[in-house]
Amino acid sequence: MLFFIITKTLIIMISIKSVGKKNPQKPSEEAKFYAQVSFSRKVNLDYLADLMSDGSTVRRNDIYAVLVGMVDMIIKLLQNGDRVVLGELGTFYVSLKSDPVESVEDFSVHQVKGNKVNYLASLAIKRALSGVAYSAAKTGR
Repeated sequence: MLFFIITKTLIIMISIKSVGKKNPQKPSEEAKFYAQVSFSRKVNLDYLADLMSDGSTVRRNDIYAVLVGMVDMIIKLLQNGDRVVLGELGTFYVSLKSDPVESVEDFSVHQVKGNKVNYLASLAIKRALSGVAYSAAKTGR
C-alpha cells in the first residue's frame, strides 16, 4: 500500500491491475479488461489485533479475544436471522436464494435453495473510500 502525506491529510493509494474477463453470454467474443484491486497483503485477526494494540494500553491478546468473540457472536446472530448493525463498520445480514412459486399458499421452506451473507458498508466507510487514489500495480502481482 502506498501512502502520501499532503498537508496533514493521509492519502491512501489502492494498487490496481487489469483482468481480462469473457462474457459467458457471448463466448466467441474477445475478453474485455476490467480494473481489479491488486491486494498488497491479507490481514487476519491476529495482525489486526497487533495493529490495534500498538500505541494502546490494551494488550494484543485481549483485543484478539474480543475480536474472536465478536466473530463468534455475529455468526450466532446471523444464524438466528438477525441483521447485525455494527455502527461505523457496517451491517451484516443473510439473504436467500429460492425457487419461485405461483402463490403465497404454494410457498414453503422447501423453496429455499441456499443463503448468502451480505455486508453493507457504513456511510463512514463509503466516504473514507470515496477519496482514494489509484496506482497501477507493479507487474508480477
